[in-house]
Amino acid sequence: MEYSYKKKFTFEQRIQESQTLLNRYKGRIPVICEKDPKSSLKSIDKIQFLCPYDMNITQFNFLIRRNLKLAEEVSIYLLINGKKAIGGDETMQYLYQTHKDKDGFLYITYASEIFWG
Repeated sequence: MEYSYKKKFTFEQRIQESQTLLNRYKGRIPVICEKDPKSSLKSIDKIQFLCPYDMNITQFNFLIRRNLKLAEEVSIYLLINGKKAIGGDETMQYLYQTHKDKDGFLYITYASEIFWG
């Protein structure tokens, strides 16, 4: 998946931004979260997040759901780099250490599935 954030800013600009955020906000992880292009969900206005190291992906999922103002029957799932599904108990620190991009950001994609009954 191509992230609009990567298209909007050069690699050097993204490195500078991530380093600035990491230095300014100790204990926080810079995350870019965008909608999967195939998803019927709306896009969120804010795509850049600073997450605490100990935040787990379930908490991040709740944060995204709240931003989207989703109905209860709509489920969302999160993917790392648009490919790998994320387990609910993984911390942002673990995900950052294992999946951060070369530019210093962690990229997460959200998409929807609707469950009936």
